[in-house]
Amino acid sequence: MSSLEVNMENQGNIGNQNAQQIGENPINQPEQVSEKSKINYWMISTFLLLFIIAVGIVWFIFNQSRTTDLVGQKVTKPSPTVNQNTEQPISRVSNRTLPDFVYPGQVKKDYTFAGIDYVLYQKANMNVPIAQSSGLSGILYAKANEPVWHQFFQIKELADAKNNPFFLDYKDGSFYVLVVDANGAGSGEGNAKLLTLASTSKTWGTVSCFYFSDGFDFSDAKPLQERVDDYLSVYPDRKYVLNSKTNIYELVQFNTYIQAQETIEMKDCTNFQVVQN
Repeated sequence: MSSLEVNMENQGNIGNQNAQQIGENPINQPEQVSEKSKINYWMISTFLLLFIIAVGIVWFIFNQSRTTDLVGQKVTKPSPTVNQNTEQPISRVSNRTLPDFVYPGQVKKDYTFAGIDYVLYQKANMNVPIAQSSGLSGILYAKANEPVWHQFFQIKELADAKNNPFFLDYKDGSFYVLVVDANGAGSGEGNAKLLTLASTSKTWGTVSCFYFSDGFDFSDAKPLQERVDDYLSVYPDRKYVLNSKTNIYELVQFNTYIQAQETIEMKDCTNFQVVQN
């Protein structure tokens, strides 16, 4: 073999080796690198998208829960009204049968004097929101172990008024009841009358009339007449002069423990003059 042929063969071998090295060099494989980059890009993009969605869901749930809590706080916050109506009868009331003209939601207060139970029932007005109301108000009574309530007295309106019994008391053989007409006021205010009835009498008398508003003692720590006197000593300008010419309502008095009924006309002081100091 001549030197020319040997030289050509060596150059051919070198060319084949270079071609083989070039084929095995990853730098010279742009298509494979591009496919891996695309896979990594889509994996990262998908992960970021899922992460953003997860964060959004958590944020939405947190805000919904916080909003629900705030709404719940607003709903359960007690309203600062004078007379709260729960529409639930007092336990001692529910154990006895009410008259047909009294709904359970009308019963507001219960008392026991000399072993006899008494309950006040009220009619709906701007201060006493009652879902079911017969439009009547008064006092019921029941002796021990009696299954039904009886009528003690009932207020019958003779004018555009809505009188309700607010408090009842018994002291030294006499009943005392505070009756308030709050037909035109929604803030717990109204025209009040303190009435009294001796246990041996059938006639209610009017002790005093005054403007019933803030500052009155709603507890039963003191006798009712003392609470009225204390109130008027602090607010003397709220006391009214009794006006015997005004006949606004009448009390339907029921003889205690007897179903007989007597109607007694009462003198109200809705038309009044304010006492000036």
